[in-house]
Amino acid sequence: MPKLYVKQSGVWKQVQQLYVKQLGVWKSVVVGLVTQSGIGKQFYPDTVGPITYSSAGTFTYTVPATITSISIQASGGGGAGQVSYFDGGSWTQVAGAAGGNTTVSGSGFSITANGGGGGSSGGTGGTVTISGASSTTLNQTGGSKSGGTGGSSYYGSGSAQGGDFSKPATPSSAAGGGAGFQFDGPQNYGGSGGGTGIAVFAVTPGQTITINVGAGATGANVNYTKGSNHGSYAGNGGSGFVSITPLSANVAVYNSAGSYTYAVPAGVNSLNVAVTGGGGGGAAGNDGGYIHFGWSGGGGGSGYYSTSTIAVTPGENLSITVGVAGTGGAGGCGPSGASGGSGGVSSISRGATVLLSANGGSGGTSPGGTGGTGGAGGTAGSNGSNTQGTGSGGNGGASTYSPGGAGGPGGGCGSGAGSAGSQGSGGGGGGAQNGSCCGHPGGAGGPGTVILSPVNPNSITYASSGSYSFTVPAGVTSITMTAVGAGGGGGFPSSGRDGASVGGGGGGGGGGGTSSSTLAVTPGETLSITVGAFGAAGGFGSGRTGGTGATGGLSRVLRGATVLVTANGGNGGAGGSGDGNVGGAGGTGGTGSTSNGNNGVAGLSADGAGWSTGGVGGASSVGSGGTAGRYSTPGGAGINGGGGGGGSSSGFSPNDSEIGGAAGGDGFVKFTY
Repeated sequence: MPKLYVKQSGVWKQVQQLYVKQLGVWKSVVVGLVTQSGIGKQFYPDTVGPITYSSAGTFTYTVPATITSISIQASGGGGAGQVSYFDGGSWTQVAGAAGGNTTVSGSGFSITANGGGGGSSGGTGGTVTISGASSTTLNQTGGSKSGGTGGSSYYGSGSAQGGDFSKPATPSSAAGGGAGFQFDGPQNYGGSGGGTGIAVFAVTPGQTITINVGAGATGANVNYTKGSNHGSYAGNGGSGFVSITPLSANVAVYNSAGSYTYAVPAGVNSLNVAVTGGGGGGAAGNDGGYIHFGWSGGGGGSGYYSTSTIAVTPGENLSITVGVAGTGGAGGCGPSGASGGSGGVSSISRGATVLLSANGGSGGTSPGGTGGTGGAGGTAGSNGSNTQGTGSGGNGGASTYSPGGAGGPGGGCGSGAGSAGSQGSGGGGGGAQNGSCCGHPGGAGGPGTVILSPVNPNSITYASSGSYSFTVPAGVTSITMTAVGAGGGGGFPSSGRDGASVGGGGGGGGGGGTSSSTLAVTPGETLSITVGAFGAAGGFGSGRTGGTGATGGLSRVLRGATVLVTANGGNGGAGGSGDGNVGGAGGTGGTGSTSNGNNGVAGLSADGAGWSTGGVGGASSVGSGGTAGRYSTPGGAGINGGGGGGGSSSGFSPNDSEIGGAAGGDGFVKFTY
């Protein structure tokens, strides 16, 4: 992704905000372009904002549209400190636990940052393994402990050894925890830091990357007696950490005349398109037929500018045409100068269907210096001056992106040609000439421009139960938050028990409800996320009735103590019964502000062969319910908030068997911005 730098006091600094002065007014640059091989590419003050993961857990990251390269920073969790206690006349030391390993993997690449070793005399820092990288910036082994002080990480120092009954503070990400207090026994050691790797990887837009952030190890707390009571409390290691930063531009700009093919990136379903036709050329000036006064040429008109958002299909090819620049009128001798040529049409098409187009501007005329008109809706070129002998050519019409070319000066035999336009603006007219020289040529118009901006928001998904935190990236002021409750568990079947000959299958669990809302956020604020845990499958139950599945947990997003969105989990399916050979009822779906989860399907009674069938789990808005248990196959687990399938029973008493249902799927939270 191109960036812009300036040198200040001998130091190169990256530009964060760029301004230009237009008609005496300073204006902020919205889109900056650099041209490479005829294609304009957008440069940014900074890369597209990074996504960070600083809490232990499993996450997925979807590569944004047009992004083909990402930088990944990964650190393992810090190790916990060592503790000791006095018992039976001797000291016993308990080594700290090692920090969790952090892994980030995608198709063809991976980075593994191992956690730091737990507190002990031989504890060492975590190492890093990187494969498939385009380049590696850092491969740093975590710092080893220093006596009772935890080892450092890439982010900071480990914590110091704790005091009596005093637990060391948890250090920064990946650093080691301090050792627990020792009265007069052997040295307790701090935990070591997790390793850190930073590397760049080639990716494909829409590709899914799996992230596992290693946990910082938890330090033990022990009390011991030697003369008086003492407490040896080991410090926790710092949590692992992952940051992913896209590195390639997301806007395609075509501003050289010609034909191109644009392949819609994966994950992109719509494009913002801006199209400008080519600018008209300026007319030539003339010498008035050697009568010692002549006419200036008119400026060309600018191309039409049009915008639209169009629906597209990922992977399809679109045809791009950038309109040619109108040619400037050739200078000549005599009373009439050549008119400028019209600019070409710019367009984007799907096969033979034109999706959006913009006409080019008209060329300027001569004699009389009449300015050309812009394409339909465009800006007209200025009329050329009709001053005899010394009149300047008319200025070209300005386009959305660029002022028109300046008209050439009239008068003597020197340089009086009109200037060329750029990015759809018109060319300047040629200057008039007296009878001693021929008229000056007009300037060419500017070629058209086509700009394609994929409409593909960033998103992050949390699909494993647990608690997470999300820091709103810079520049993001609105997020669409979708929460789905966890699925309920499937019910347990019943067969020939307590005197019953056969029994019914367990009911399927209900799907989790869905709540979705687009809310205002503040860059840098932290939101708390809870992903509901799946409802467990029902147990054996009692008497002639199988156990009911558990209710799935709720999923929600909070700002402090304020709930922003919440969705309830599905209820568990009921157990089958041997009383009357009845299948268990399906669990009801969880409720949500957007939609409720589907109810689970009831289990079926045993057939003539003594086989019952469980009920199918209810689906959520994003996940399917588990399959029904049948014969020797147990019920299937739900996915992303889907309910678990109910269990089945087989055979007549006393040769019967009962095969349990399955758990529902964990809840689901997705942020789109």
